[in-house]
Amino acid sequence: MSTSTPTPGDDRRRWEMSPEEKLIAQWEAQHDVAARGSRSDPLGLQHQLSRERLAERTRPPAPRAAGATASRVAADAAADGEQHPEPPTARRHPWRRFHRHPSEH
Repeated sequence: MSTSTPTPGDDRRRWEMSPEEKLIAQWEAQHDVAARGSRSDPLGLQHQLSRERLAERTRPPAPRAAGATASRVAADAAADGEQHPEPPTARRHPWRRFHRHPSEH
């Protein structure tokens, strides 16, 4: 009869984690995140961005409305007399106030 529990001479590892092992793994993960602080992993971010780019390239293009183009929509809006508000100006990031560039002296 075959059992799923490994015998002392068996090299197989259990696939299930005990509740104690789960708590230890959770504590280690939380400790790693707390030790890293607000710094993110640049390689992890690069990996995520490259996956997003790949998914974007392989995604089928969105269907367009029949005969609608950006220039045609803009021309129709101008003919109707609609005024589009000016785009907002770029805000300076709060961290920029701490940066002292030679041109800012």
